[in-house]
Amino acid sequence: MVYIQTWANEISEKLYKIEKLVVRREAILKSFSDVKVGVRDGTAIVTKAAKALEELLLKRTEAAERIMRKTEELADGFRELPPDYTYLQSVQLDQLKPAPEEPESRYSLPLNCSRMERLRTRRSAHYAASVSMDESSVYVTQEVYPCGED
Repeated sequence: MVYIQTWANEISEKLYKIEKLVVRREAILKSFSDVKVGVRDGTAIVTKAAKALEELLLKRTEAAERIMRKTEELADGFRELPPDYTYLQSVQLDQLKPAPEEPESRYSLPLNCSRMERLRTRRSAHYAASVSMDESSVYVTQEVYPCGED
């Protein structure tokens, strides 16, 4: 019984030393020594957060409106394409692409920047080809930053 008690004390001391090295209780207690408790105005906090959210949503709405205006402007200038017009990159979307060529330097972009995966395609009479109705090459980022009207 004495041996077990001695062994338990030794283990306890070793664990305490390891805890002292790893946890550093004194540093944690010191870092929280200047903690202050006070009353906060919850209504003011919510009002401030609501105002910030409103400003964010307003900026996004304005950006979306600018994109819409530019799209409408471009659509007004659209001319009907001839029926024999060839849409580049609109065929063989559902086939695996060859591996991109390696760039000369590791700081260069790949020479072939097209997507490698297969896309689900459907036959389209408009394009006279199989096209993807789920994916688009046009991407509008979620984070829209203010920019000029042009």
